[in-house]
Amino acid sequence: MDENDQPKVTTIHPAKGSLITFASGIENPHKVNKVTKGVRIAWSLWFTCNEAKRFKESRLRIDADDKSEL
Repeated sequence: MDENDQPKVTTIHPAKGSLITFASGIENPHKVNKVTKGVRIAWSLWFTCNEAKRFKESRLRIDADDKSEL
């Protein structure tokens, strides 16, 4: 990349109830601005074909009625 090739900067302003998905590796540098209104919920997923790196079952459980964990 030469000095004239700058990465494209895109700002996303999601609508209420939106789900934004993207690969969050080095190919997509990103940040989240401070939430000043409403609630931000992050849901992280990952995929692998490597059995040694698979996710072990989580023991975390959040009941739908219990908002204290959110």
